[in-house]
Amino acid sequence: MATKVSQIADCYAIKSLKWQIPFSLCSPAPFTHKWLSSCVAARRAGQRAEISKRSACPGQAEPGPDVPPATRVVGDVASCPPVHLPACKLSCLVFRPLIDKNGSIIDWVDMNIHHLELFYYVARHGGISEGVRNMPYGIQQPAMSGQIIQLEESLGVTLFNRRPFALTPQGEELFQYIRPFFDNLGQMEERLRGGVSQQIRIGASELVLRNYLPSVLQVLREQFPKLKCTLRDGYQPDLEHYLQKQEIDLAITLLEGKPSGGINSLSLLKLPLVLLVPKESAIRSSRELLEQDRIDIPLISLPASESIYKNFQKGLSRLKVDWFTSIEVSTIELIETYVREGYGVGVSVAVPGIKHSASFRMLPLAGFDPVEFGVLWHGQPGPVVKACIHAIEQRAKVLMD
Repeated sequence: MATKVSQIADCYAIKSLKWQIPFSLCSPAPFTHKWLSSCVAARRAGQRAEISKRSACPGQAEPGPDVPPATRVVGDVASCPPVHLPACKLSCLVFRPLIDKNGSIIDWVDMNIHHLELFYYVARHGGISEGVRNMPYGIQQPAMSGQIIQLEESLGVTLFNRRPFALTPQGEELFQYIRPFFDNLGQMEERLRGGVSQQIRIGASELVLRNYLPSVLQVLREQFPKLKCTLRDGYQPDLEHYLQKQEIDLAITLLEGKPSGGINSLSLLKLPLVLLVPKESAIRSSRELLEQDRIDIPLISLPASESIYKNFQKGLSRLKVDWFTSIEVSTIELIETYVREGYGVGVSVAVPGIKHSASFRMLPLAGFDPVEFGVLWHGQPGPVVKACIHAIEQRAKVLMD
């Protein structure tokens, strides 16, 4: 059986046997195939042995002061035949161990590359729940947590503190060790696909994802037939944060002020503020409501950090009216639901091209600043992101006509 050996950082693995030895090679030549094959056969026999190389190769200089003269790699690898290493091809094996909490050398025999991938996402995104949310494929939080524990048990160290999340020194060392490999997988995928990635990650509110994005993606698929999309819901503060962390490529959202450094913006629409009242309400205009001495009707709105709420409160301030949130919800859809059920009056925006329920009415808020709706992206956009921005612009023009 041919044995495939691959280098991950300074760790070489016989993949088919999940056997790994931590060492560095001072020259590009690895072990010979013949020697590896005999190790594989012995491993199958279930034997245990130690591999030692106690001096430099013939014709090579002795190891430096930071390299122990007797380098030992211990593992469940089998009794292996003597290793005859050609001079000038392979110098001494340099053992680069991690040390566990008891000061012992970590046994790397069964380190699992999948466990390392899970740890990479946990470390990069700051916790198990965030790691689960950002994995490129589906995995449940208990499954990820259990496999991370297996990794920690195999290494004999705690890689991070759970609450609050913080990498331990060993966890930080391991993360920096594996990070270049996983960080560059996307670039390698692009190269293998011929230089053009056909993948895009888009963040937007649920309303945009449901009502507007499908037509945009239809246009994109005509240009990129193998397009792979990842969709993530959220509002501006969260979406801008995801862009900064490079978790999404594009955000379709409300715009407020100048975006953070490195993030570009394109304004598409200006959406007027409206009040939502139940259909049977006696209130016929927003002015009628705002001219009351005291407004006792509960206000249903988005969080105070959202531009819709901020612009609404600025307008109330100009009118010298106090009216604060009684029910705070996370989406415009939930505002409509609670208004429809009679819990109060909601503040929202008039979105073109949307058919609203007949169970509530919209009252325009004259004199209130509209909110700006547009696109955010990070850095220089690639071909797919450029095409997506263009398709969104075209869709916005259709809505405004």
